[in-house]
Amino acid sequence: MSYTETTNDINELSEIVEKYKDKLLDNIILLNGELGAGKTTFVKKFAEAVCSNYTVSSPTFTIMQKYETTANPIYHFDLYRIESIDELEMTGFFEYIEYPGTIFIEWAEKFDIGSFLDNFITINIKQMENGKRKYFIEIF
Repeated sequence: MSYTETTNDINELSEIVEKYKDKLLDNIILLNGELGAGKTTFVKKFAEAVCSNYTVSSPTFTIMQKYETTANPIYHFDLYRIESIDELEMTGFFEYIEYPGTIFIEWAEKFDIGSFLDNFITINIKQMENGKRKYFIEIF
């Protein structure tokens, strides 16, 4: 199934996250988009919708952040700085994606992460003029 959503500003992103929250929970979500497109912001809004007591930050330098919830945790990966599939494996990434929880993966396209998965969701974020964003959501 495919969906397309457009936001005029950051406040509208909360509405989109709320609309798709149940579809995203306990799934693996591949977030794609240019630098500054809003991948981490999407995860932040999701975490706020699920459990409002976390400050979400980009895991660019830590590679992975984990946020506990009342149900399963949220894992947030940023593969931007990972250079090779071997380096990715050394982080424990492939073990983490087997854990129960909601798993967001930024820059998944670098390693074609979807080819390692049976079921996943992709969210492609496109920046437009005047701060608008377009979200292309595909559920596989």
